[in-house]
Amino acid sequence: MKYSKAEIIQYAQEEDVKFIRLAFCDVFGRQKNVSIMPEELPRAFAYGIAIDASSIAGFGDEEKSDLMLHPEPDTLIPLPWRPEHGRVVQMFSRITYPDNTPFICDTRNLLKQAVADAANAGYDFTFGAEQEFYLFLLDENGKPTKIPYDEAGYMDIAPDDRGENVRREICLTLEKMGIRPESSHHEQGPGQNEIDFRYSDALTAADNTMTFRRVVRTIAQRNGLFADFSAKPLADAPGNGFHINMSVKDRADSDIFSHMIAGVLKHARVMTAFLNPAEDSYLRLGKQKAPGYVSWSAENRSQLVRIPAAPGEYRRMELRSPDPCANPYLAFTLMIRAALDGIRKELPLCAPSNLNLYTAPPEVLSKYEALPRNYADLADACRPVHLHDAFSLRHPAMPSEKRAKLFQPYDALDGYSDAIRRIPGVRDARQYTVPVEDALRRVRAGEQPELTAREKHLRECYVVAEDGADRMKIEKTIREMPNYFADYDTTVHFITMEELKRDHSALPHGGEVIRNGESSDGTKHVMSFSLHLDSNPEFTGSVLVSCARAVGRMHGREIFGCHTLFDVAPADLSAVSPEELRKRML
Repeated sequence: MKYSKAEIIQYAQEEDVKFIRLAFCDVFGRQKNVSIMPEELPRAFAYGIAIDASSIAGFGDEEKSDLMLHPEPDTLIPLPWRPEHGRVVQMFSRITYPDNTPFICDTRNLLKQAVADAANAGYDFTFGAEQEFYLFLLDENGKPTKIPYDEAGYMDIAPDDRGENVRREICLTLEKMGIRPESSHHEQGPGQNEIDFRYSDALTAADNTMTFRRVVRTIAQRNGLFADFSAKPLADAPGNGFHINMSVKDRADSDIFSHMIAGVLKHARVMTAFLNPAEDSYLRLGKQKAPGYVSWSAENRSQLVRIPAAPGEYRRMELRSPDPCANPYLAFTLMIRAALDGIRKELPLCAPSNLNLYTAPPEVLSKYEALPRNYADLADACRPVHLHDAFSLRHPAMPSEKRAKLFQPYDALDGYSDAIRRIPGVRDARQYTVPVEDALRRVRAGEQPELTAREKHLRECYVVAEDGADRMKIEKTIREMPNYFADYDTTVHFITMEELKRDHSALPHGGEVIRNGESSDGTKHVMSFSLHLDSNPEFTGSVLVSCARAVGRMHGREIFGCHTLFDVAPADLSAVSPEELRKRML
């Protein structure tokens, strides 16, 4: 239902609504809510309803614990299982700090941003979710068991399929809430079920996914059952999948379907951290129709990405690795971001894998990149494949064989260009950080000058604007953007997409930056770094300063050899003393 704020207040009065649940999601994908009375609706719409963030996992600590929930009128749905008199309704809410700035851990807002960025670039994404779950019996105390509700198999019918009436009740309840299921059936595992949804825009699809899980658990409980959405409820049975169908439409009518898939495949291993977040997730992958390798094919269900047989507007890709433990807002956000990366860079799609990877011999499987199989594999996947020897700090009196090296993992952190891309009317952009020649000369000469941000670096921005966009407004927005360009002398150049791809497809900055730092003995330094990283240069400079500080401290304790950042104690990297750091953290 789509209502305005005034209409919702009127609806609550006319429909005998007594409780309004303001729903939101924690970072782990668990739905939360707070109930308010109808009299509080005007205040909720105007100012928000305060919650204690310190009590919600992943939202922060007691230091700055106040957050505000702002109900979104167009998400109003009734809860049909509640009484007809004294009705209960629900609205999803955006989360902000008390000053009304968006809360950084509001994953629903992250998805909104991804959708907006895609729309600004001329792309519209749609999603369709397929979720599997098990139905288990309860014991005499009402606690869940691991006894399946039935022993039926794939697409079996009643009486073998005892879950048929439960699925029917779930689908009818969803219809009353304005959510349209597409199909339902018994899955392979004993007591395992699946309900699929018709495709919709990303935010609606994610909201429906959250509501679906709640409805399934509620209806199961009303039937004396427990609905289990975990990744691997039974050791010897198939796990639960959260298959995500995604399609994209280019408003310019270009065929970008293959680039979308290529982007998802490129980032698949790293995305696994969010698509498969539970320890049991890795008991599912690679077996019983759950993918184990980075691959794609048409119709082949042994692949990570499947292209279902569907014509025209129904053409889509199906990502088969996620499980229901995933936060749908994060999952859809990551898929959009990965797809946009593939589209912008026009990534070529690798050849399809038209074979059964579940039965393929080891020599064939060795040609494919494997998805993580456990948390250790996941940690390796999340470390970018390139390692940069950030520096080799040599003490004058130290033999070369006792030189300490610290290896800094890195990936593309092109935040400044992304900030420009988020401006309405911008199709694509590249930003370069260039050192001011006079500052660079003084630092190289051994001076230790006090330099402002403007005295250290210039910003050069190359922007591809959409047809008809207000270029003066775009340039003004860039120059005045706080934390990015307002503190620098910034030049904005408008170019074509062809020029961007031809001349600006390499490093997104000038290769050398200046950074202030402080060594472990408190001595202040100004250093210049020659960077050959596809990254945000000043951020990288800050990391290198921290690494240099850590190497000095490790030298003092006679710790030598090679170390990654994951091996280094935070106290060695921090500018403050270990005692002060401990005090702040505790």
